[in-house]
Amino acid sequence: MTFFIKYKFCKEVFDLGKLNKKIFIPLFVLLLLVISVGVFSMRADYTSAELFDAKHEFSYGEQANQDLKIYQKGLKKGEKTPVVLYIHGGGWYAGDKANVGKKPGYFNKKGYTFISMNYRLSPVGNYEDQASDVAVAMKWIVDHADQYHLDANQITLMGHSAGGHLASLVALDPRYLKEVGLPLHTICGVINIEGPLDMSDFIKEVPKYKSVYGKNPNVWKAASPSTYLGQQAVPPMLIISREDAATTKFVKAAKKLGEPVDLLTTHELSHSDLTGLIGTNENAEAIQVTNAVTKFLQANQPNTFK
Repeated sequence: MTFFIKYKFCKEVFDLGKLNKKIFIPLFVLLLLVISVGVFSMRADYTSAELFDAKHEFSYGEQANQDLKIYQKGLKKGEKTPVVLYIHGGGWYAGDKANVGKKPGYFNKKGYTFISMNYRLSPVGNYEDQASDVAVAMKWIVDHADQYHLDANQITLMGHSAGGHLASLVALDPRYLKEVGLPLHTICGVINIEGPLDMSDFIKEVPKYKSVYGKNPNVWKAASPSTYLGQQAVPPMLIISREDAATTKFVKAAKKLGEPVDLLTTHELSHSDLTGLIGTNENAEAIQVTNAVTKFLQANQPNTFK
């Protein structure tokens, strides 16, 4: 009998054909309130990365190609993570921030936020514009550190080819960080993956890049990270490269000055695979490179790696 009464009451309340608006509307509002509170409580338990996934690409400037993408995963409430800022290669006139391979997932698992940036490409931007873009992107990271769980005191620059050159140039030529009001110690490390360090030597070997840098040797010298050795302290650097006389010369000169610069010479991986296979176990040398990068980061940020 009791069951029949309850059934009849519910049927009359929720049956659209016999809708009792005075009862239904307050119950409906109450139901929405309960659902909203439940959803909010569930979202409060999400990691910040899950909330952040809704938007992860940002502009750090007003020009085309001045944008970056943030990869984050598994953050805890209030946590700030060190940053790897990746600068793609492409001969200063090509390439894209999407060319990251397995690196985002690898570094996320190690406790890093991985950020891949674009920059103005030649002929729209010259090397000075591009180096400036790297510094401006760093300033964006510092300015948005609290908002996106970033440790502004732990930013490592990682670049491949042209990107390696730009990362090294920003670290050695003091004017780029000064332009954006950042101290040198904002860069806690540089990983240069086969990026040229002496542009004079590089352009003589690969003359096609005169189309990017012109024919003036003074410009080549000004664009060379090696030119600025000894002008200021050098952040810890790891250079990954196949055998190259100019790179070896740079490392020897840096070590003579007591700068923390190390070289990993590779023999099997191609120019593109040196970056493309980081974070993989594709072959023995890919593992070697990945381990070298990991150890370098661990040495400079010992509390980061798990």
